[in-house]
Amino acid sequence: MGAIMMMTVGFVLTQTGKDANAFEVPSVFETYFVQELPVLSRTGEARLASQEATSTPPAIKIISIKGGKVAIGGSRGTLPVVHNRKVVVGVAEDRRGRRVHFKVVRGDRVPSAERATATFPFEMSACFTDADGNSMFQLAVGEPVGDTIPECGPPHEEGAVEGLSAESDTLPTAREQAHRMKATINTMGALARLEFTHDFAEEFRALTEARQALRKMHRSGEERITASDSVIILGEDGQPVINGTTIAEANLAFAMSSAGSSDLAKPMVTWMRGRRHIVEMHASYIHNTALLAEHSATYTARYEESPAPFGKFYDIRSNCNHGRCPWEMTFRYLLFSAPRSSTHVHHWFCTTYYNPLSNWGSHNCHDDTVAVTRSVRLDTHWPDAWGTPCNDPYLRRYAPPWYE
Repeated sequence: MGAIMMMTVGFVLTQTGKDANAFEVPSVFETYFVQELPVLSRTGEARLASQEATSTPPAIKIISIKGGKVAIGGSRGTLPVVHNRKVVVGVAEDRRGRRVHFKVVRGDRVPSAERATATFPFEMSACFTDADGNSMFQLAVGEPVGDTIPECGPPHEEGAVEGLSAESDTLPTAREQAHRMKATINTMGALARLEFTHDFAEEFRALTEARQALRKMHRSGEERITASDSVIILGEDGQPVINGTTIAEANLAFAMSSAGSSDLAKPMVTWMRGRRHIVEMHASYIHNTALLAEHSATYTARYEESPAPFGKFYDIRSNCNHGRCPWEMTFRYLLFSAPRSSTHVHHWFCTTYYNPLSNWGSHNCHDDTVAVTRSVRLDTHWPDAWGTPCNDPYLRRYAPPWYE
């Protein structure tokens, strides 16, 4: 896909006129609309207004929401083109004044090979950030979010480490991050209680459908791992410390160990030290039959050890890989990297063209899965050169294992 440019403008506080206390709300996603369109139905507008009428402040309040079409520049072959994309942008605020900014952009239709089973008919991109611009949650059905919503992170540049996510030296404390993630989840719930117009039905789904998955993902590390059937935690040497066991089983192995010297016999508090990167893979058969093929999709995130020894997941990304999103499919594995100091989230996509056969210079969903899993496991980031999963002659019909 060609280069993409989003036109944005600076923000100026302005009174709306009818209400002396009503102001436009500043947003990190302030967007220039070619054409503004009503986002909320009459019912939705009434529910939005009722937030102010109640004497008890809600856990989260939507304080600004608007939508319309924006002009996005691109190319088709050698010809420049301009697309009018539907966009919804807004701001929410919790009781303590923490703000959550959200934006969703509708892209092209999903590939025809995935359309029958895809979660969304369009390649939606959505982003939730805190007031400082730190990513809380991203949804990518097709294109990387950094390409369609540049404010959510640097664009994906082939071969550039910056294509993952910017390193941040100004992250809030883990406890404050947890509060901001909770505000993000509550924002999705508040949006779900509104009612969008028919024109923005897909945008409504993109902003709200992931909330249950996000709530599940943000559980503590201990709860998340214990609930998993297959978890792989890599040690300092990059080799698995736990492979296909639960925390309870691993701790039992430690208790029964006489020497206590092997990797498997190390206490859990040692295994889960520090910051780690994670990828969680989900998959399902296409049209519910193993004879055809599978579709795979992933979550990626950053794991922070706080409070010790178990922490939580932050900056969660849902990568639908052009088809069904992970929350609609069966869990396969959860992979933790070795402890690392870097704050970026591995969000590596293939940039070769999509082709369900995944042969001769193209990629399918499983190639995207291999790319991001290798990135987490090996801390490697490569361009889509010949011979890499994104650009090889091999057809991957089924979801790849974590070690591929």
